[in-house]
Amino acid sequence: MNKTFVYIIDTCSIIDLFRLYPPDVFSKLWKNLDKLVKEGRLISHRFVLDELSKKSDPAFKWARERRTMFKDVTHEQTKIIKNIATRFPEIIDPDKDVDADPWLIALALEKEKQQRLLHKTEIKVIITEERFKPNRINIPFVCRQLGIECTNLIGLMRKEGWKL
Repeated sequence: MNKTFVYIIDTCSIIDLFRLYPPDVFSKLWKNLDKLVKEGRLISHRFVLDELSKKSDPAFKWARERRTMFKDVTHEQTKIIKNIATRFPEIIDPDKDVDADPWLIALALEKEKQQRLLHKTEIKVIITEERFKPNRINIPFVCRQLGIECTNLIGLMRKEGWKL
């Protein structure tokens, strides 16, 4: 059975795409990313779009042009967020107006639940440039605790078998 991956991308990864892999040099990468977006296999949360609007002009412009990849808040996500906040309160940054991190995790868990109900074989993978640290509550730490796969941009490229 072939594995189908659905990637849920973090703000820092979108910003790093522009910083490390500019579209004028890595055009094949950007075409591959657009294909994932069109297939519904590269998604994110609308709070990532909100974060991008405050941080990075080229990344925000790119994201805004692909607005359909950014998913809205749902009732199920809200329930999941309450659980995440109870178990890992440090994942929510009180100094941020908008903190997409817990919502990315909630989106992955919501999609996993939907997948089980629909008997799909998709694997949800959060893409972030944050690194796992056993003493820091961040996306990779919470993903490890909750059994969600987590990798970075290079990991996405490897999973897709891209040779650039």
